[in-house]
Amino acid sequence: EHPKPVVAAINGHAIAGGCILACACDYRLMAQDGGKIGVPELRVGVPLPALAWELLRSAVAAPEARRLILTGRLLSPQEALQVGLVDELVGSERLEERARALAEQLGRVPPATYRITKQQLRRPLRERSLRAAGGEGEAGEDLDREILAVWGSPEVYEAIRAYLETTLKRS
Repeated sequence: EHPKPVVAAINGHAIAGGCILACACDYRLMAQDGGKIGVPELRVGVPLPALAWELLRSAVAAPEARRLILTGRLLSPQEALQVGLVDELVGSERLEERARALAEQLGRVPPATYRITKQQLRRPLRERSLRAAGGEGEAGEDLDREILAVWGSPEVYEAIRAYLETTLKRS
């Protein structure tokens, strides 16, 4: 909900929380020869919190978000552009320059205009997130507690360790 422009410049892998962080940005640039991007949490055995679901859903169409979450598939920069997970691909040597130029361009919009426009664009995300996180009353709170318990379980830590070990060997 930051009122000013936020531009992501993805110069390598954006996996799990990195992907979700990118989805929280207003505009996402990725190096065309960069790494992979995606949300492998389910493959690893970790449930996504409601806000992470909604941020991903705000970046890509709901059916694609569902597929990405259920399969944990990591996308190449070109695939990410095709599904809308990133907005633009740039050569790695120009990524920072392009991100700065875009941020400056967006920053020239009158601040109140940008803030209001951003609020309008993000309104569905905000409303869905609030409903998912708290609108269910005790059921929502119970789910939040369950998600935290699973995240802290020894089997999830082991699954994350094994996934990272396998992933890092392939890189």
